[in-house]
Amino acid sequence: MMGMVTQLTKACVNKSEFQVVRLLRSGEDALTSRGTLVQVPLPFLSMRKPLLLLVAIVLLIGGLFAIKESQRPPPPQFAPSLTGDTAPSASPAPTRGNDPLPPFLPPEARQTIALIQRGGPYPHRQDGSVFGNREQRLPERPRGYYREFTVETPGAPNRGARRIVTGGNPPTGWFYTDDHYETFRSFDVPPAGSWQ
Repeated sequence: MMGMVTQLTKACVNKSEFQVVRLLRSGEDALTSRGTLVQVPLPFLSMRKPLLLLVAIVLLIGGLFAIKESQRPPPPQFAPSLTGDTAPSASPAPTRGNDPLPPFLPPEARQTIALIQRGGPYPHRQDGSVFGNREQRLPERPRGYYREFTVETPGAPNRGARRIVTGGNPPTGWFYTDDHYETFRSFDVPPAGSWQ
């Protein structure tokens, strides 16, 4: 040990005492460049405050858990007709003549529904693609259950925000969104050809 300390001392004459001691890193007494004897502890072998370390670990784990919980999305709000809740409506929705579709659907949605029931062709290549339901705004189903279709928005330079999402093949669940999947309204569609 003494030979190694002498070599290090000669090699590091111009370095500070701290640097020489740092180079040695042993649990024994070490000779510094000034010729003084110092004790060099191994960093993690002698824990003086294990309770402090334990508290720090618990706080770290608790903080990570709190962050994860705060980033969890809110519980999904399902479309009323699929939850089984049968809340009485305040008043029946007014119908437009002989139209069985709900009045909240724009005229362009009727065209999209007719295309869906015919099986296409669709004006946009994304129409008929799988809707992932990542935000869980619709009832949870296996991947591939939901399909999305564009409802044209007059004057929009792109597809716009209006969509119809269907569930099942052939579709048994119908949902309309006019705010790009933020909210959905469910509705029923009569069999093809009976309402057009």
